[in-house]
Amino acid sequence: MKALIYKQLKKTSGQFLLTIVVLALLITFIPMALSTLQFADRTVQLEINDFARGSYDLLVRPADASSELEEKIGIVEENYLGVGEGGISLAEWKDILDMEEVDTAAPVASLGYFTPSQLSFALPLIEDPVRYTATFHTTDGLQDYVIREDIAYSLPHPNSSVYGRDAVITEDQINVFSEHTQGFLLPLSYHPIVAVDPDEEKKLTGIDYYPIKATNLTHPMHDGEMMPVVNIKETEVPIKAEILIERLGLTEEESTEMIGDARKKLGVEDINQPLTSAPDDLLYLEFYRSLHDIESVDKTQYIYDFTNKIAAMNETRFYIDEDYNLLYEYEYDFDVHGESGAWGFITYYYVQNVFYRLSNINYQIEEGNIRVPMIAEHESGVPIYRELTEIQRQDIEDFENNTYFTTVGEISVSENENTLAASPLGIYNYEETTYQGKTV
Repeated sequence: MKALIYKQLKKTSGQFLLTIVVLALLITFIPMALSTLQFADRTVQLEINDFARGSYDLLVRPADASSELEEKIGIVEENYLGVGEGGISLAEWKDILDMEEVDTAAPVASLGYFTPSQLSFALPLIEDPVRYTATFHTTDGLQDYVIREDIAYSLPHPNSSVYGRDAVITEDQINVFSEHTQGFLLPLSYHPIVAVDPDEEKKLTGIDYYPIKATNLTHPMHDGEMMPVVNIKETEVPIKAEILIERLGLTEEESTEMIGDARKKLGVEDINQPLTSAPDDLLYLEFYRSLHDIESVDKTQYIYDFTNKIAAMNETRFYIDEDYNLLYEYEYDFDVHGESGAWGFITYYYVQNVFYRLSNINYQIEEGNIRVPMIAEHESGVPIYRELTEIQRQDIEDFENNTYFTTVGEISVSENENTLAASPLGIYNYEETTYQGKTV
């Protein structure tokens, strides 16, 4: 019997060995295949559950809301929600919210771009004749731009007002640089504001928006209604201030004589009336420009970076102490820094009476590549890629019925980056900008 089996195996040895090999391969690879399938399933689940928020949430909008670029490439452009055109009604949103199949329906309404209350910062008072040049810079990551330069003078004049000095400035510096304070306005910045439903947004992102439910908010100057705003902590406003302080080669007698002659020529001889009472007078401007030719005997320069210090609608105020350190308002102390710094805490709420609407980006597809052409150039040289339209939203004189924004809290993008939704559409996304493969 054994001989018969052996003879049969010998006769079919090739087939037998092939069968053994196939069985061995099956035994080896079936667990590997099952493991791979299980891993693939887990990978897909991880990709969708952990990384798909925003990209795979449903965007509900009117049927005709798609852009030309979207029609061509089949995806919604980044920062789509920042344009603020079109949308659904509150009634339509509530209908969606009431659907049994819908777990979360978080509405987003783009209100437009707003400027925060305009802020100023005060410098320590200097008794000597002095010329200040404040140069403000911004950057797009590739190039720096000078967006504004202000020049102001503080000149001793014992017979001029109660402060013993006169300020020689341009019209836009009135109330900021004067006989009793030496300060400058920060340039305006533009911030998109969107309205959300705090309860639905919390369900979507896990972030508690309880500060936005704040009530009994009051305006520091008017009786208008206050609207709460929650800022994003990581907001950056690329503004730097370069302050050049030049002590002038003038004696007190020369300064007094020069100011006295100017007051007579301009018809401002009342010592209780500031010399800046006639800032738009041609004779005044001629006198102001003549001071540019006075040589300095000492120069000191300071640079202050406001990039991470300014946020949308955040009334953060600044002061520069006697050692020329930049301070927040909460760091300011009358006993330590003196009374003069308080005059620098000036805000202009009228800037909130208007808002701005941005046009869509004019994407162009050329030879398979997407490019955005520049449509204009600011006088500072900053390239412009989208049209900005100013819209008056309320009467500047109707204080009692006007509405103003005020900051009530902030959220962090970096601390919640794994849970935030709708990121590519422009609410929370802070993707790095690249140029030719390099981060800018």
